[in-house]
Amino acid sequence: MGYKHLGIDERIYIENQLKFKVKISEIAKNLNRSISTINREVNRNKDNNHYFSLIAQNKAENRKQLHVYFHKFKNRELVKYVQQKLLLGWSPEQIYGRIKNFHQEWIISFKTIYNWIYSGLLEKVTSKNLRRKGKKRKSQENRGKFNGKSIKERNVNNRITLGHWEGDTVVSSRGKSKSCLITLVERTWTSRFTLAILVENRTTKVINKNISHYLSILPNNLVKTITFDRGKEFANWQQLEKNLNVKIYFADAYSPWQRGTNENTNGLIREKFPKKLNFSNTTKNAVHKFILSLNQRPRKILNYLSPIEYLVRKII
Repeated sequence: MGYKHLGIDERIYIENQLKFKVKISEIAKNLNRSISTINREVNRNKDNNHYFSLIAQNKAENRKQLHVYFHKFKNRELVKYVQQKLLLGWSPEQIYGRIKNFHQEWIISFKTIYNWIYSGLLEKVTSKNLRRKGKKRKSQENRGKFNGKSIKERNVNNRITLGHWEGDTVVSSRGKSKSCLITLVERTWTSRFTLAILVENRTTKVINKNISHYLSILPNNLVKTITFDRGKEFANWQQLEKNLNVKIYFADAYSPWQRGTNENTNGLIREKFPKKLNFSNTTKNAVHKFILSLNQRPRKILNYLSPIEYLVRKII
């Protein structure tokens, strides 16, 4: 008969017997256990030199769970893969989904990955590498008004068809620099492909020139409409429509949820380029590198494909 771990009933018995100063040998005999088993149980689970059954049970369960984590940690190839992806900004759930779908020779849960992090088992990764959630939206700003087609005219509220983009600018800390990012996100549920362009200022000339250049590179069926906020950098939207042969719309004032995909993506970008940053000290290469990593992150909604992989499959 194999060894059976002590249960809560036995631990309660041990606690009660120790209160009455019963010898370890007598407790072991009554439980039909070895003296060494009872000695080890009491010594490893003492709390302030006293044995408490509930504390002992909790410690035992935690050790059992950690054994599972450490057992999987022996797979050095798996550990290396997890660590590399965490350093790229992937979440434990994204790593889990990617392994489940594309590396079925490995078995791991995202909870195990979290425990590796919080237990300090990964050499180069700490909890600081985890992406933050629930960040506050940026405050609204009033930079002038102009006439443009309302989002209510867009008539593409479904998120099934590719080619409908949302656009915005992400600025340097106020007063530091005129440099900023133009952010463009393909809004379908099944893409979320992102572009970010570092520019020297937010003049309509610079904005139109860069958006026209980057979106014109894409196949025509991938650029059908763009929806902006009402920032005056997009005031010359008629020229942009002509350059790209697309329809341009504008969200209502003080309604960021109408461009929710773009707003959420800007939050991810702010994790890498925080509000205090001066974009004049940032290089285009740094922006391109980060956006590439963002587009290479697997998405749960894409069955853990990345946006790049999804678009390539659609185009081909």
